[in-house]
Parts: sequence; structure tokens; C-alpha cells
Amino acid sequence: MTAPELPEHWFRRELGRLVSILSRRFGVHRMELCEDAAQTALLQATQSWPSKLPDDPARPETEAYLLVPDVDGKWTVKVTATDGQGMTASDDLDLQVAPDQPPCLGAMDPGVPGGTITVDQARRFEVLSVLDDISGYPKPAPGSTTTTGFHWSLATPDSGGAFVPLGTDAPDVVIDPKRFKVGDQIDLRVEISDAIARTLPCDASKSSCAIDGGTTCFQRQTWHLEIGLAP
Repeated sequence: MTAPELPEHWFRRELGRLVSILSRRFGVHRMELCEDAAQTALLQATQSWPSKLPDDPARPETEAYLLVPDVDGKWTVKVTATDGQGMTASDDLDLQVAPDQPPCLGAMDPGVPGGTITVDQARRFEVLSVLDDISGYPKPAPGSTTTTGFHWSLATPDSGGAFVPLGTDAPDVVIDPKRFKVGDQIDLRVEISDAIARTLPCDASKSSCAIDGGTTCFQRQTWHLEIGLAP
């Protein structure tokens, strides 16, 4: 059997399409495996087709399967395709599924808390990004939706220094100094979560907290604020 003569751009186009599909299913961090699987599938396909190239090798009726591994460990995905001539081709893709890691606070505005911030007019405090292998914010992994939760609380003189939830799950809050007295010292706190229920190991007195006890991936940060005179 003679392999069909392919247009110059065909292999590059179809390879890009297959890699895009596989990376959406299995994650961009497995890009190298996706590229290898796509190249192997295309080479085997061209060898099994008759001398004429199909009108649309990526026809809509091609089956797709969304794999959602829910158990850690090694998975093997086996794909077998059969063409109209009864010819078949198979390929295996080995995946190592790691435990879901906790989300990490990324960029914030104002930046990483430190020192005292004077608030003399309404000011927005915002989490700009959350780093997570699946449900990051604002852009989750391809094929996923973000499950990032934002939990804001405020400690004021009126609360006796205890943190009181602000009742919002938005990625930002606005602190209006008109609600407080000039000179008030207040603490604004944000904590993040994802689809996995986890308990922070730090008590409320800790301004920052990391589930893994490290110094790079935090799930809690706190801004210390002082209410100033309006300009």
C-alpha cells in the first residue's frame, strides 16, 4: 500500500489540531507526551490510509473521550482507530496523575503585604492571580473551570481584633475609610481555597499561612491598614 501524497501544510496543520485537543484533555504540563502521541498517530494513519487522502481526516464524527482521573497514580490511555478499509492503529499514552496541590496566591494589588498602608480614601484590594494546576484564576487549565474561592475578613477595634467575614467571594474588596475613625488600625485578610476541602494549619494570629509550611505558596495573606485623614 502506498501512502498518500500529502500537501506540504497538511501534517503541520493536523499535528497542531491533535496536540491542541490532547493538551486540553490532559493538561499543558503534559505537552511533550501529547506531541509524541499526535505524531505517532498521524504517521500510523498515513501508512494505513489508501493512496487517496481522506477529504477531512479530522472529520466531526471522530470520537473524543474526556478523561477525569480521580485516583492518584499511573494511568494508561489506549486509543484504537479503525478506518473505512478495516485497517486499525493503536497507541498508548502513559499518564502519571499526581495528587491535587493546594492553590497559591499569586499577584495582588497592593503587592505582597508588609508594613502599614495608610487608607485616606476608598481603596481597592485585589487578588490578581491564583496559581493552581487545575483551577487557577483568572485562567484555569484548558478544559477546566475555576473553583477558586476567595474568603475576606476584617479585624477592627470594634471587633476587638477578631476577624469578621466580609461576606463576599469576589476576588477584590473596597475599604472605605468613612466607615472608620481616623487613626484606627485594621487588618484586612484574604484566604483562598479550591475544590478540595483543606484546613489551614495556622491560627488567626498568623498574618500569612501556607498549608505545606513553605515560604512560596501561601493561602492566606493580611494587609495592615491605618485610617488616615481624607485628602
